[in-house]
Amino acid sequence: MFLETKRKTKSVYQIACPMVNLEARPPGKSQPGIEKSSTGTNSSLKTDMDGHLNGKSPNSSPPSSPPQPPQKEKCKRNKWTREEYKEVIYAYYYALGRPSQERHTANSYSIWRTRNQDSRPYLDENKLANVRRDIFRNNRLTDSEISAIKHATENDINIRHKGNEESDEQYSPPRGLIERLPSDQSTQRPEDTRNSIVPVKDSQENEKTTVTEDLAFAEKHRESIAEMRQKILNTLEVVRHTIFVVRISLKSRDSQKITKYGCRADDNNSNQFSYSFNHSYYHTDITKHRCEGTRQ
Repeated sequence: MFLETKRKTKSVYQIACPMVNLEARPPGKSQPGIEKSSTGTNSSLKTDMDGHLNGKSPNSSPPSSPPQPPQKEKCKRNKWTREEYKEVIYAYYYALGRPSQERHTANSYSIWRTRNQDSRPYLDENKLANVRRDIFRNNRLTDSEISAIKHATENDINIRHKGNEESDEQYSPPRGLIERLPSDQSTQRPEDTRNSIVPVKDSQENEKTTVTEDLAFAEKHRESIAEMRQKILNTLEVVRHTIFVVRISLKSRDSQKITKYGCRADDNNSNQFSYSFNHSYYHTDITKHRCEGTRQ
């Protein structure tokens, strides 16, 4: 009897001893070899011992996987419309016309936010400045639309200067002025057209008076004008019949003397030749005659 109990305790000790340092791997999808380790001898021994100790069957429930984190919802990007682009440019030009103590970027953002309180709450002043640069760089608006917005801001600023009843913080320019185009020639009133004709008549009368004054001056000084005209014609005839010679540089003069006329710079009459050559501005026969004289 003693031997049987001793063998039982020894066998139990041998079975329970190596299971002290065994640890089961945490289940996961990305770890290779999980299924193999779960069906091994060590894991089966541990599950059997846990089941016997707790009074439960060994393969009662499979191990549960950890909960996965919830996936983030993708934010849908809202495309900017032309009206929103106009609001950005309006705030920019209004901040230029009405500078304040704060920075220009912050000032334009505050104006834009007062006019658009509910649109794009995530937008800050730096992002708004990037949108404004994108509008000018990629031509999101036409030149006529930008000029119309600029004209509307100037009108709002002038109205603000005339009546200073409200403070700058409480003032918010009306949104309807952006769509108002600047006045052109097609939208002028009849009074404006009548006023525009008056300076044309005045200019014609001024031209007539200047013509009559010129004629009177010509009649008074006719003789002196005729003499001046004759002098100008005489000088013009002299210039036409004069032959100009292009001056040659000092370095090429000696070579031209030898090749063209057979003269040398070291002759006895070289000074006379150079004098005649330097002073022959109007005719080339003088230099040729002097050079032939040096040959003889």
